[in-house]
Amino acid sequence: MSHPWLTRLLILGVFIGIASAKPSLGWAIVIGLGCYVIGMLVWSWMSQRKRNAPASRLQTLVFPINQADLAFQIKEAVAGQNEAADAVAQTVAIALARPKRTQPVGVFCLAGPPGVGKSYFVQVVASILGKMSVFPADSFLFVDMTRHDKNSLFGDKSEDGELVRHLRAYPNSVVLLDEFEKAPKEVQNGFLVPWNDGLLDAPASGEKLPLCNTLFFLTTNAAYGALCNSHASGQKMGEQRNQALKNALAQEIPSAIVSRIHQIFVFHPLAEMNLAKAVAGMLQEYVRSFGLEIERIEPESILDIVGRHEESGSRDARTISEIIQNSWGEELRRLTHKNAHRIAVTIDSEKTEFKILETKRN
Repeated sequence: MSHPWLTRLLILGVFIGIASAKPSLGWAIVIGLGCYVIGMLVWSWMSQRKRNAPASRLQTLVFPINQADLAFQIKEAVAGQNEAADAVAQTVAIALARPKRTQPVGVFCLAGPPGVGKSYFVQVVASILGKMSVFPADSFLFVDMTRHDKNSLFGDKSEDGELVRHLRAYPNSVVLLDEFEKAPKEVQNGFLVPWNDGLLDAPASGEKLPLCNTLFFLTTNAAYGALCNSHASGQKMGEQRNQALKNALAQEIPSAIVSRIHQIFVFHPLAEMNLAKAVAGMLQEYVRSFGLEIERIEPESILDIVGRHEESGSRDARTISEIIQNSWGEELRRLTHKNAHRIAVTIDSEKTEFKILETKRN
C-alpha cells in the first residue's frame, strides 16, 4: 500500500523536473494550482454560509385557520379536555397568522397521569391540521423520549439524528416528545437553544434548521400532584395560573426548559363516559393502523366493557384500549386479506362483529 507522503514526494519530483526543463510550464502549473486552491476555499466558504442561513430568509408558514372549528373538531375526538382544546386552538390560530414568526408555532406541555389521552390528543391535533392542509398529512413525528440519547435524537458530526432528519424533510410539522421527563438531562437541555432562537443545529452538515413552522408538544406524568394543587388552588386564571403550573412542573423538569414552554395543560382522570370516548378514539386509530377506514365507534356502545375493566382495576384508557385491541388483531388481519377498505364494528357486552362496507378497488 502506498503512503500519502510518498505520493506527494513523487508529484513534487515530477513538478521539479518539468520546471527545470521548461520554466514557463512550471509557472503555468503554479498559477493553475493557486487558482484551484483559491476556488476551493471560496466554494467552501459560500457553502458554509448557505448552510448557516438564518431562518428569517426562509418562508414562514402563514395559514388562516378557523379557531372555533379547530377547537370543535378536537373536542369531538378527545374526551374531557375542552380547556386544552380551546387554548391550543387559540394559540395555534394566532401563531399561524403572524408572518414574522421566528420561534416555534407553539411549545405545549400536557401533564397528567398515564392513560388519560395526552398522546392521543396530540395525534388528533396533527390529524386535523393535516386535513386543513396546514401541515402535510404524513409530517407528524412521535418521539419516545425514553429511547433516545443526544446523538440518536440530534445527531453528531458523522450522522444526523431522528429529529434533524425529520425536520429537514418536514419543516412544517407537529412533533410529539412523549414522556419528556424520562429523557436524559443532556437530551432535555438540547431543546433550550432551538426553542429560544427558533433554529435547530444539524451537527453533521452544519445547517441551522428553522423551527418557525414546527408545533411541539411534550407529555409528562411528572409532578401530577403538585400540578393539580396549583391548578385548583385559589382561582388563578390566565398567565398567573400558567406560571403557577410552571413552578410546580419545575420540581421535576429543569426550570430553564419549563421557562420555554408556552402553556401547560393538566389532564385529569376521566369520568366513565369520557373514558369510553377516549377508548373509542384509540380503537379507531388502531383499526386505521391496518390501512382500514372505520365508521365512528359510539362511546355508549362500549360503556359496559369499560365498566367491567374499571371494576377489575384497569382505570386508564390506554390499558383498556390495549386489552380490546389484543382481541381484535387477528380479525383485522383477516379483513385486510379480504381486500377490505371501509368497515363497521358492532360492539355489545357479549361479542364484537366486523362488517365490510367497502372493498379496495384494484
